[in-house]
Amino acid sequence: MAITIKDILVDPSGAPSPFTSIEVKTVIGYTSLKTTYLNPTSGPDGSIEFDLVVGKYEIYTEFNGAPPFKQGEITVTDDLYGEYTLQLAMDLMTPLLPAQVIEVKELVEDAANSAAEAEESAQEAKSALDQVMVSVGGVLTTSRLIAESITIRDNSDALSIGRKITIADDAIVTIGNNSEWWIGM
Repeated sequence: MAITIKDILVDPSGAPSPFTSIEVKTVIGYTSLKTTYLNPTSGPDGSIEFDLVVGKYEIYTEFNGAPPFKQGEITVTDDLYGEYTLQLAMDLMTPLLPAQVIEVKELVEDAANSAAEAEESAQEAKSALDQVMVSVGGVLTTSRLIAESITIRDNSDALSIGRKITIADDAIVTIGNNSEWWIGM
């Protein structure tokens, strides 16, 4: 496949840059070939248009006789086709830079740490709630199995959370006078 680069070249001040040379050098491996390149020139209004086939290219511009300045690279793959501006073609082909990779890795690590901290906080909150319930004479369980006998003291309430609460054969739940045992989801 091939893509068409169609754009208006502008100089560093942002004004259209007429009759500006563009060097499009073919890159093989990490070496740009000095003899294999297109050399289109922008029109009187700064417009450029040229085709690139599958390959990797370095793009240079020469403004007002200054030495060539590398603008970037373009990699054309089999699945690309159509028209692109010069900047869009270079942006599409820019791989993630190491700093960006590190930033993404740090974000993933932060998310994992936050999840671990949230789990720890949830455990601490459950433990604190258990202590509050016990201190006022109640019992709280999030287990679906009550394996040991429990006593809800007089004038106390208890709360169990779950769709189904099973009391083990050898366990006894004693509910004191003026007390309640709430089971909820």
